[in-house]
Amino acid sequence: MRRSICAIVVVLAWAGTCGLSLGQGSAAQPSEKEILSRALERGLANDKRRSEQVYSFRHLRISEKLNKQAQTTRVEKRLYQVVPIGNVRYERLLEKDGAPLNRKEQEAERRKEQKFRRRLEKDGDRGKPDDNEVRFDRELVDRYHFRLEGTGELHGRKVYRVSFEPKSGKLPVRRRIDRALNNSRGHVWLDQESYEIARVEFELIRPTRIWRGILGSISRVDGMLDRKEGEDGIWFPSYFRLYLKGRILFKSLHRRQESHWSDFRRVAETSE
Repeated sequence: MRRSICAIVVVLAWAGTCGLSLGQGSAAQPSEKEILSRALERGLANDKRRSEQVYSFRHLRISEKLNKQAQTTRVEKRLYQVVPIGNVRYERLLEKDGAPLNRKEQEAERRKEQKFRRRLEKDGDRGKPDDNEVRFDRELVDRYHFRLEGTGELHGRKVYRVSFEPKSGKLPVRRRIDRALNNSRGHVWLDQESYEIARVEFELIRPTRIWRGILGSISRVDGMLDRKEGEDGIWFPSYFRLYLKGRILFKSLHRRQESHWSDFRRVAETSE
């Protein structure tokens, strides 16, 4: 349950500060509308490219459990090799807390993958939409007011810095993630050359209930996602951090999480 809630929260919102030097806009600088239009075009084109090209990569996930004073009480590190099986990304556990798996853990992981493959063969990949997936498309953009705040550099590349906040009034709620998106604000950095999203910083601006409060609520979230250009000009996530505070059923939820992605490699076909 906790992992599914974190999956919802990981993509729910966008805020914050970053020591980025911003310049003032010039007469030749495109408007927010023009920048977003180009970014949407780029996003649609990349969705098509990513659907035609399959990648494997490594994912290091670091999770810290916090007490009421925000002090770390437990740290968990997991390194995965993410591979495509059918049309699904599967995480093969490689290391726990910096150490390779022992023989017993390797066998447990082997059985876990076999079970996953059997379930996939039985049920198939029906292409069901992910209720927690956030896509940079027109529906997402239409939820927010955007304002171009300036230009600067990020990871050695020129970027536009754009703030966003939710529009007033009733916003669409079709999936579980929508309530969080409707209560989020932050900044997005768009690469001036490619119009790809280079960074998103975010925060939740008001508490959000989970399944009408029956399962709990999220009182605070803030975080950041970085993306970088990789093979074939495709942009991939590189770093993610998240601070989360809330409640699930009768238990408190208080943690920090980091993810590091690396070694993206295109594979010819899905893993057998």
